[in-house]
Amino acid sequence: MLRLIFTGTSIASLCATWLVTRSMPAKPEKLLNETDNAYLDAFVLPTKHDVKDVKQYARAFYTSRIFKFERFIIKHLIGAEMTDEQINSSEFNVGDEILIWKVVKRENNQVLLNWSYGSVTGSTWLKVENGKYKFGSGLSHSVGLLPTIAHQIYSRLLLNSAVSKMKRSA
Repeated sequence: MLRLIFTGTSIASLCATWLVTRSMPAKPEKLLNETDNAYLDAFVLPTKHDVKDVKQYARAFYTSRIFKFERFIIKHLIGAEMTDEQINSSEFNVGDEILIWKVVKRENNQVLLNWSYGSVTGSTWLKVENGKYKFGSGLSHSVGLLPTIAHQIYSRLLLNSAVSKMKRSA
């Protein structure tokens, strides 16, 4: 492992390569496209088990190891805070609030949440379908190339972290 670090191959590039081969870009679907966003992305991760309950997926997403970092930032920048227990008790029904997100649409296998911070708004979309987990994001403002790349890598980390948590709890 140390040899990898000192020979020019970074852990970050290995992680990025692994993510690209596991999760794939997907076309943002109808529910995510209904939002008024300047930027949209979506990713899909096939899995061997078929979970049909989007509520379990949403709970795993918002309590995953990677998302806990985002929760820490939100707590310290905005003051919004929720425990895993509070998130796990949410039904993710229309009107439910998770930190700065609010559920605006819910179907049996997908949920759309909107958020806002100052003048920036966005959306988060989660869907389970035929053994695939899907995750999409929307932002009200266009962003540059480097923030887009960073966001896409982070999105894939979030998706993988949530699915890993689903597998551990299955």
